[in-house]
Amino acid sequence: MDTLLSSLITYLQENYRPTDTLPFTLPSPVKKEKPLEKVEKKIPRILLLTHPREKGYLSLLTSLASAIETTFAPCAIVDIQEETNFITPSLALLLLSKTLFFQSPHLLSAYHRGTPPTLFNIPLILLSDLALLSAQKEEKKNLWNQIKACNLPQ
Repeated sequence: MDTLLSSLITYLQENYRPTDTLPFTLPSPVKKEKPLEKVEKKIPRILLLTHPREKGYLSLLTSLASAIETTFAPCAIVDIQEETNFITPSLALLLLSKTLFFQSPHLLSAYHRGTPPTLFNIPLILLSDLALLSAQKEEKKNLWNQIKACNLPQ
């Protein structure tokens, strides 16, 4: 180690004058504070609505949200028991399980049957039973085709 350091010092003394700039930068002894970076917060365009009763399927919903975000638009998972004010003007699609939908009177009252069906005037996809969705590839494929058919704006 000492020979490496001494050979570096010798090389620098022979090849550089004190007024020359070094071919590398030395670390600054004073830690510079980084300027505050503007972090662009992704506003979800798609929401996966869930409930604590569905916590056993959180892994499935997280994977689904990640795939949706990668392919279509920013996506978030929202627990409707914790977050009651989840409707924003930027939303393009809502997804929730049929079980959750039929067990939530406030969601039923905001439902409008049509093509496509809407919830709070936002297009809605009702997920089949989450156990089936996690177990059967055909259910996942059907869901993916439904999402693609929504023609989500990028």
